[in-house]
Amino acid sequence: MDDTPEKIGKFAPGTGIPIVSREELSFNPPDYLLILPWNFKDEIIASTLGTYGGKKFIIPIPEFKLIEGTNVC
Repeated sequence: MDDTPEKIGKFAPGTGIPIVSREELSFNPPDYLLILPWNFKDEIIASTLGTYGGKKFIIPIPEFKLIEGTNVC
């Protein structure tokens, strides 16, 4: 998920993971939301909770973190 129009419809480099709009999360919610910009994780989680029905996030860097359910924010 990204809010930058130029990135939507493209893929995360080297992963093949599609970059979708915020609206796509409500129409087709993923099981987990992968957050690569770890330094903005709190802002991303807070801004997606209203759109993304799930509360499962994967933050792979700087160390692997799996955030689920009541552990969010």
